[in-house]
Amino acid sequence: MHGAGKCPSNQKKTRLDRLAAKLLSIDVEYTSFDRLKKPAAATSSNNNTNLIAKLPQMYQLPTEICLIDSNKNVLLHTYCNPVVDDASEDSSSPSSTSLSPYSHYKGGRHPSRWSQAPPLATIRSQLSTFIQGAPLVGHNLKKDLKALGLHHPDKLCYDTMHYFKYRTLKRLAAELLGREIQGGDNGVHDPLEDATAVMDIYLQYVHYNKENMGYEDLVEVYLSEIGGGGEGDRREEEWE
Repeated sequence: MHGAGKCPSNQKKTRLDRLAAKLLSIDVEYTSFDRLKKPAAATSSNNNTNLIAKLPQMYQLPTEICLIDSNKNVLLHTYCNPVVDDASEDSSSPSSTSLSPYSHYKGGRHPSRWSQAPPLATIRSQLSTFIQGAPLVGHNLKKDLKALGLHHPDKLCYDTMHYFKYRTLKRLAAELLGREIQGGDNGVHDPLEDATAVMDIYLQYVHYNKENMGYEDLVEVYLSEIGGGGEGDRREEEWE
């Protein structure tokens, strides 16, 4: 896939330029747990025990989130506690007490970092406000949105994994940006670093790549390049 540069500043802004200015990039980091075997003394009346029994042997919970805009300004960067309130909202999620003694920390963000952080529901509400009506880019974006309990229109979701299948973000950053990321110990990533890499990859290698454009965008870019101006204003309302 070939990269494509941004439209020169002396050309009229196209729909793609206006869309790029509204882009947000999100990255979510997780804590991994092993589900331990239920003790024989546990009874079937223990709701937390029953809940844990339904979880896979190893599972992840979102515990750090970063959201940036197209200018790399940080809109939100925070830890969250995903276990203090989600049990009442989603029967598939563990409660705060269910993580002990039947779960064992495996990797990622250590619970000591996020145990006193705001509940996931609080952070979810903040994120919803930021991303409402905005085009959103991420790497494995569907996974992150599902983990956060967020719903975002498909037409506003742009996933770099869709364009670069079977390639990790770490590999893409090295190959396309010449940038080393995700070098932390114990598999810990920097979500700001990752969100920035996703934004750069998308804008430099996807958004302006003519192979990914629809007919109207191709025509508008062509007219812009020859000085005819943009014709995509009527479609701008789709992203308002």
